[in-house]
Amino acid sequence: MFPHEIIPIFVISFCLLYMFLINLWNFYTIWLKKKGRKEYAGQIIYVKYPPPKGFLVKIADLGTMLFWALLFLYILFILLNLIPYLEILRIIPLNPVSSTLGLIFFCWGFLLQGWAILTCGSSWAHWDMREHHELITHGPYRYVRHPFILGYIFILIGFFFIWPNLLTCIPLFSIPGYFRVVNEEEKMLIKRFGERYLLYQERVGKFLPKLRRTDRMND
Repeated sequence: MFPHEIIPIFVISFCLLYMFLINLWNFYTIWLKKKGRKEYAGQIIYVKYPPPKGFLVKIADLGTMLFWALLFLYILFILLNLIPYLEILRIIPLNPVSSTLGLIFFCWGFLLQGWAILTCGSSWAHWDMREHHELITHGPYRYVRHPFILGYIFILIGFFFIWPNLLTCIPLFSIPGYFRVVNEEEKMLIKRFGERYLLYQERVGKFLPKLRRTDRMND
């Protein structure tokens, strides 16, 4: 393998291992403990909101599946030295600037997602929200309201710049579908938390931090 292939493989492997360990820890600390399972099962469902549907949401689902398929295909092709056979599909010529930018975006996206998972714990937004579900406004949620989805957008963009071809640009079309999911999720959160979430919306941006922000979210 060439140096420009070894570095992406190392970064991608690190990110995948990092996310696996984050999810494993989260699963162990919340769901594998009997006390946690009993507490969750016994809680009253305050809000049950129908999951979003439609063309954009289906495109988002397909784009996500295609992304993961392409990611593992990229790793396999590098290990088998088959990348040159797909050069005909390349959109951007191979250069260190775009590759480095892609690695930064890719890595930051996974770090942001992991931070969001650890911060939320059992208060991850579900379409059925139970009585002890908390409104999380600390960690990455101090800066943006949807850091996990923002991280996913960074990952998609980053992967495209790592391997810029006609195939890796297809998952980018899933982004509008996730915007739709976020909009529906916000309606559910308003229904569950009411004025508290409306105040949170005023103070914290959806995907971009607001310049003027107050940290006293729970007043």
